[in-house]
Amino acid sequence: MSIALDRLSVEERRLIAESLLTEHKPSKDGELGSHCPFHREGTPGGAFYYHYENDLAYCHSCGANSDLVGIFNAVHGRAVDDSDGCAEFVKTYCPDSYGNRPMPQQRQPRQNRGWQPNESTFPSEKWQERAESHVNNSIKRLQENEEQLAELVKYGINAATAELLKFGWNDMDKWVPVTAWGLPYEENDKGKEAKIWLPKGLIIPAFREGKVVKIKVRRPDPMTPWGQERRYWEIKGSVRQYYHVYGHPTYRIWILVETERDAAMAWFFCNKLRIGAMATGGAAKRPCEYASGLLRKAKVILNALDYDNSGTKNTYDFWETEFPNSIRYPAPPSMGKDIGDAFKDGGLDVARWAWAGLPNFAKRFVTDSLAGNTELEQEIPAQSPAPQDIPPQKTFFEQVLDQMESWPLWRQELVNFFDQLRAAEFGIYRLPDESIQLGLKDNNWEKLHADKPRLNSFTQLRHLFYAPRELDLNIGPQCLHDIVEFYFAEKLERRND
Repeated sequence: MSIALDRLSVEERRLIAESLLTEHKPSKDGELGSHCPFHREGTPGGAFYYHYENDLAYCHSCGANSDLVGIFNAVHGRAVDDSDGCAEFVKTYCPDSYGNRPMPQQRQPRQNRGWQPNESTFPSEKWQERAESHVNNSIKRLQENEEQLAELVKYGINAATAELLKFGWNDMDKWVPVTAWGLPYEENDKGKEAKIWLPKGLIIPAFREGKVVKIKVRRPDPMTPWGQERRYWEIKGSVRQYYHVYGHPTYRIWILVETERDAAMAWFFCNKLRIGAMATGGAAKRPCEYASGLLRKAKVILNALDYDNSGTKNTYDFWETEFPNSIRYPAPPSMGKDIGDAFKDGGLDVARWAWAGLPNFAKRFVTDSLAGNTELEQEIPAQSPAPQDIPPQKTFFEQVLDQMESWPLWRQELVNFFDQLRAAEFGIYRLPDESIQLGLKDNNWEKLHADKPRLNSFTQLRHLFYAPRELDLNIGPQCLHDIVEFYFAEKLERRND
């Protein structure tokens, strides 16, 4: 919870924002548009928005993400997270609480509503065996399905990640007797044994202790055979209360989203920062005992439930009450209602978005964790690889990462950037004049301009490539272009155009 959200009313936040921002104007309910206070705009206006109802500020041009205190600091020439500026904001606008520590405990005490998480259980052994067989048979089909792999790439999940998480593809609807999967005998309305529907679609399994406990299917055709619209289908016999959890149990920062595909994407981009992701399966679904235990231990929960009425209602009715370590942090509303849409349609840099949403103490926690142990653990459903007698030789890229160990944030930024380039089939090339620039693996620029989402992604990455930033304080402002040129110039593919 931010200071302004904690201590000021919606109307007070709006009035203060209007007094600080340049040429502000209402954009929509609860939102102001204005010149960006965080950078000098070539064409002012149209990129920066402040949501005074949720105290979220975001610029789609420079990528800055902050709150009302950050705006105050920027307007007065300070760093966004300057502590003296924070104290001055409190003294200026919250005089009744000046001198008190601005912590969420200032809120009304949590009322005991008697909520307890459901106990973690397992399906029958027979169900687990059948489910594992269904998942394993679907993995190869997905890896051979170029169309579906291309669809996943649009949401930041490449083929290797899909295989790692045991995503699969069921190529046709199937119906099997309930007893074949170890479920109790029951009859349908025709007096025959009921069937389990295994629909065509993307198979997304959930695991506990290496066992399949739940299977979600994302269907290409949302209409069911009986005329209902159901984009996602949960295989009968799955443990419904389980969240899909992507990340190691020791992680202390989690991103909360609604859909399993978005959770997998968030994990892919953020796991090297020791940030995991969980999919609730719906805004109103509550965590099971296992997920609740991880979330209780968390330093911070970035609550990125959909930016809609249901996501907002469940945030304040449940998450803010039961988990005071949670922060409401949806995808930038102008880019989409969830992080999947924001990545696909708006080119959201997921890792950078997650990093910007962390309070300073959480950023320090991440930095210390990365500096202390660069070999990050991952909780993944695949079996552990067999030990090798001879350790594999490090690639040149891995050798560069070793050299950057004292700069953990830029090191991670470089890893994330190259991951995004590979996923989108972009590259960095060396030109005849020895300069380097972003390009396309197929060098088909006409095709790029005909694909608007991919073009947006390229534009975002190009901006990220050249934008100077200060991440690790011990080396001052840097940009990815200069880092890549310094370490990789001699290794880049040469091109004549």
